[in-house]
Amino acid sequence: MGKLFGTSSVGALCFVGLLWANKDGAQPRKSGGPFPAESVCSECHSPTPPLNPGPNRGPGSVDFSVQNYRPGETQRITVTVADPAQLRWGFQLSARPANNQTQQAGSFRAIDGNAQVICDNDSVAPCPAGMLQFPTHTLAGTRRGTPRTASFAIDWTAPPTDVGEIIFAAAGNAANGSDTEFGDNIYTKQVRVSAAVGAPTFTSVSSASFAAGSSLAAEVIAAGFGSGLARDTAIATTVPLPTELLGTKVEVTDSQGTTRLAPLFFVSAGQINYLIPAGTALGAARVTVTSGAGGTIAGTAQIERVAPSLYTANAQGNGVAAAFFLRVAADGTRTQALVFDPAPAARPSVPIDLGPASDQVFLLLFGTGVRGFASGVTATLGGQSIAVLGAVPQGQFVGLDQINIGPIPRTLAGRGEVDLILSADGKAANTVKVNIR
Repeated sequence: MGKLFGTSSVGALCFVGLLWANKDGAQPRKSGGPFPAESVCSECHSPTPPLNPGPNRGPGSVDFSVQNYRPGETQRITVTVADPAQLRWGFQLSARPANNQTQQAGSFRAIDGNAQVICDNDSVAPCPAGMLQFPTHTLAGTRRGTPRTASFAIDWTAPPTDVGEIIFAAAGNAANGSDTEFGDNIYTKQVRVSAAVGAPTFTSVSSASFAAGSSLAAEVIAAGFGSGLARDTAIATTVPLPTELLGTKVEVTDSQGTTRLAPLFFVSAGQINYLIPAGTALGAARVTVTSGAGGTIAGTAQIERVAPSLYTANAQGNGVAAAFFLRVAADGTRTQALVFDPAPAARPSVPIDLGPASDQVFLLLFGTGVRGFASGVTATLGGQSIAVLGAVPQGQFVGLDQINIGPIPRTLAGRGEVDLILSADGKAANTVKVNIR
């Protein structure tokens, strides 16, 4: 099962493959699963007995468990190889949809130096899109001289949609450390899982737009929803923001495997507002809540360079913008006021009077996920382009961006409520409204 013991006495084909590939892990397709063109490590090792398919037919075993999956969520799989007389260890894992066993099911990621992910073309991950993936040991992970048992941990992210039943297959190599292929015991196991029904999950969205399925970005103010997230309600009162409130904390593990504690604005049993940590890498991230009420709940977030969204007066992500208008008179006098009425619960819009032709009226918008833009920020108001004068961190509040636009075209006078659409790097934020008298 890979080059656990050097290259002596190995058949020519195995010798060439093992010498060339994978930094001393197993060759691809050696997980012992029921898949097309899949085999097992005993092709290159001579086990005694010849092949042990499970813990009930020999002195040792390979064991692992996988929970029913939710699309896009990540879980950690620990493969344990045990044998009372052996001293060196290896494994390989594979996952395929039961209804299409030539395809990869989800994706694997190595989390430490004991394991790696190799691709079906014998290269080390990242693998080309759609290619089969095989977690396996590294040379360091064989842990020569370790008696009786060894474990390997790997992260598996479920497919983004329900693909039905998934078959996981693992082969474990319990080796005697003799530097030959003889006397190694090979064990296999299979586990079948289905998409979970009603399993708890932590769902993260922008705290400005609340758009389901929306992506996030580093330094975005996110709102996460679930159950049992905290034992009570607490609001952060200090800056820097705390990373723990009432014993509840949020960890964000990015696509590169780096885990960071998220700064917290607010926690409650059903909702947590938190900041996506600065430096979070682009791609799929795992968000894990350790609740002060006991228990852990996890979800995923897609991290992009920008994830623009605008706050609204009703705090629901739609309707009137949570914004100010700024009037600059011909003599330089400046007046500023809200574009909505904060007194009624509905927070209705306040019509903006553009005033005499000598006045200029600007809009000061507030959002999150804008600051990381690369190519630019644009805006339209009532279908007309309007200049973006600045899009920067607001400075006073963590994660908040301020976007100044204007002046408002006088051709919009009398239009009433019109749509305001802001885009960063071509990606549109949630549509909000402004009332023009």
